[in-house]
Amino acid sequence: MKALVATLILFSTTSTTFAHEGHSHESLSAPHGGSVYEGKNLGVELVQDGKKLSLYPVDRNWKLFSAADFQKTEMTAQLTLRNKKVENLTLKRESDHFSAEFDTKGEARAKITLSLSTKGTKETINFNVEPQ
Repeated sequence: MKALVATLILFSTTSTTFAHEGHSHESLSAPHGGSVYEGKNLGVELVQDGKKLSLYPVDRNWKLFSAADFQKTEMTAQLTLRNKKVENLTLKRESDHFSAEFDTKGEARAKITLSLSTKGTKETINFNVEPQ
């Protein structure tokens, strides 16, 4: 009886561990090898090099925007430190992405709130950054 109960407990916990809502990303990979953070309709690929961020807007299939769509894309970002101090990040438009530098003021981690809009679609995406 104990073995049966243990087996039932094991199967019930492992099935919820591997459950995943939404669509699978198993066959998707980030275009530049970074981390993709998704909103409801849009996403952003984050490539970090030290305190420098490169932010590539992507669609729901993790595909980069076309050059024409990228030119119509607007992005703003705010950095929130642990003490709740909020700073606007200066984003620079590059040829196919936005870049920024951040300073966590000695903290190990900070939150970035990114506002992204293109072709009438607006998205807010949150993620954490750590100085490297």
